[in-house]
Amino acid sequence: MFLSGIVPLVLLVVHSLEASPVEPLAPIIGGSNVEDKKVPYLVSITVNSFVCGGSIIADRWILTAAHCIKRNMVKNAAVRVETNNFTASGTVYRIDRAIAHEKYFRGAFRDDVGLLRLRSPLKFGERVKKIELLSQIVPYNATLTLVGRGYISKDNKTTKITQMIKAKNIALKLCRKMQPDFIYPGHLCTFVKKGKGICG
Repeated sequence: MFLSGIVPLVLLVVHSLEASPVEPLAPIIGGSNVEDKKVPYLVSITVNSFVCGGSIIADRWILTAAHCIKRNMVKNAAVRVETNNFTASGTVYRIDRAIAHEKYFRGAFRDDVGLLRLRSPLKFGERVKKIELLSQIVPYNATLTLVGRGYISKDNKTTKITQMIKAKNIALKLCRKMQPDFIYPGHLCTFVKKGKGICG
């Protein structure tokens, strides 16, 4: 499945070709704050102090990364909606099921996708909406808007406000020259300005 317009960071393994390499699971670097209500499909997922992002795809289903699925997640996870702050405000939902892709291997970067089922359905409105999924491939050179949690700068100063960054979708063969161990079919690879970065 591919997304158009705004692409949630959680679905991507993305590498910057202009900035210095970042850790494979690093958040957005050098992005800007997302305005409230701008990305109503985005949720934050917390398990104790661990934070991940996800996207609403149905009233009881959240699309996330398999690396976000932890032991005892059904008992301990909280899914927060209606806010652009990853750790405060909004409405909290609990989950009753967590499913990682059957071919996902922790530590690898392929098939890194998972689903969370909420115990009760979401109440859709202006600040809570599902994302539109498309079946077509995102074209090369398309401008993508990536959202997620992040660092304000490369010195690891973090922000709790959802971050946004623009990037160009480029051919995977170019990415493989830079990161041969991390790029697989199904990934999106992006190009960003120097001093900025994205990887999810």
